[in-house]
Amino acid sequence: YAVQAVTDYMVSPLSDTVSVTVGPYSIYVADFHDNSVRILSWDGSYLIKSQSVSSPRAIQYRESDNRFAVADYYDNAVLLLSTDLNETEYIDIGDYPLDLDINPLTNHIHVLTRNGYLIKLNEEGEKIETLNVGMPFGWDAEISSDPISDGLWISNPDSGIVWFSPHNIGEKNVIRFSGLDSPSSLSSFGGCWVATHSGIAHLSFTDEPEILAQEMWVTDVEIDTVSKECFYTGYDKNTKTWLAGKIDLETKSNTILLDGDYNDLYQVYPIPSETGTEFLIQESATWTLIRFDENGNKLGEMENFNSRLDFQIY
Repeated sequence: YAVQAVTDYMVSPLSDTVSVTVGPYSIYVADFHDNSVRILSWDGSYLIKSQSVSSPRAIQYRESDNRFAVADYYDNAVLLLSTDLNETEYIDIGDYPLDLDINPLTNHIHVLTRNGYLIKLNEEGEKIETLNVGMPFGWDAEISSDPISDGLWISNPDSGIVWFSPHNIGEKNVIRFSGLDSPSSLSSFGGCWVATHSGIAHLSFTDEPEILAQEMWVTDVEIDTVSKECFYTGYDKNTKTWLAGKIDLETKSNTILLDGDYNDLYQVYPIPSETGTEFLIQESATWTLIRFDENGNKLGEMENFNSRLDFQIY
């Protein structure tokens, strides 16, 4: 695109050009330290819109009402944002939300709070259940709603425990997986894949817990449910390099996508496409988001992103 001014007396030279790759989705980024939710172009190189939000910790899309649910930490609230970011509804939850996720079967919003509560909100934003887990949660604790196992996975790095809580059954049925090395980021799909300081912990109800990508300090995991692959970022303690890769959920085969190309990789987000699963990473050393195709070829990038990001596409 280029801009040119036309008047009755003159036509100006064309401005410098700006290129934007149009795709089937836009990328939404919740940036906690920038106090914003931003919309990026499909190639991750152009800012479409930015909306001020006090302290967005997590963002999830809810198809039933075509809105995004955002955990707003310092406002003790869950926000419901329209896809154009022009309309906002506040839901007071009375505690600091660390993370949230949406049950795709019921459209309920599940919220994890700093003081150890699991809060369930119905589609109208009303509290329909509050569970006291019995301990506070650390900064990097996360939750993931599992559409296959019909329950909620919860991590707490400080305790070394990951819980599984069935959606419709009481506290006595909570299952604990203990002895994990600082479990933080997690993603679930018929089982849970957890980022730890000693690899990716795969947790299920049929097999013993196993550690994949061993000797790695894993910083983030995210499952693409279309390709059935778990994408991850982390630091290889043996080679002393930062990696991005993906593990097949069924065969457990590990494919390295980036090996030492970038430093301080703390977040990854898979993006389905017609040719495979593309992905987005954050290089925290330079505060840059970098967009790749399915083969690890760079498509675009954007600077000035702080730590603690969360992503969605629409």
